Amino acid sequence: MAVLAIAGASAHASVLLTGTRVIFSAEQKEKTLQFTNPDDHPNLVQVWVDTGSPDSTLATADAPFIANPQIFRIEAKAGQMVRLLYTGGDELPQDRESVFFLNFTQVPALSAASQDANKLVLIFSSRLKVFYRPKGLAGSPSQMAGQLQFHLADGQLRVDNPTGYHAVVRQASLMVGGSRIPLAESVTIAPKSSVSWKIGRSGDLGQARLRIVLVNDYGVDVVDELPLH
Repeated sequence: MAVLAIAGASAHASVLLTGTRVIFSAEQKEKTLQFTNPDDHPNLVQVWVDTGSPDSTLATADAPFIANPQIFRIEAKAGQMVRLLYTGGDELPQDRESVFFLNFTQVPALSAASQDANKLVLIFSSRLKVFYRPKGLAGSPSQMAGQLQFHLADGQLRVDNPTGYHAVVRQASLMVGGSRIPLAESVTIAPKSSVSWKIGRSGDLGQARLRIVLVNDYGVDVVDELPLH
């Protein structure tokens, strides 16, 4: 029997986790995760959280979170609720979010009769972000576009994020007249940090507007078009 591990969101795993990110507020003692299995056969699932290593495993998980249960069998056409618990104290920054990564793998649950058969078994891995959100952060994650600061200079657009929240940018571009100048795709701007996006065009940008697509807590795209000063 051969076993092949496939990692990444593009690997068409069938077991699904509701949502595209996990927001874990400090006020919560735990967060409930909902898994579903649309397959016609049971699957075995492992769940763990790491601090950033894509090569982490359940045995090497190093984040201050634990899933309960960590390993479970999910029946065909059924669901499974998993409790995610924060096991740390107050050592994480209290003026900004911290980001971790939730991993889950699935493998078909083989019957005893088929375990010795010559077959290929696929193990799928999925990975998404966990944002730990301390109490009392100023501002609002739902109004992120209005809280970011933008500065045009020297052929670049500098973006400052003075908030305590991560700004998840799906896509950003400059709108100049009838033209669109791509700036960035699929980037995250950490709290209290800055990034610079190169503008691949010269000339007068005085009337340019920024079109930015941010991803909110629910994984929904929020589109804003802002003037640049």
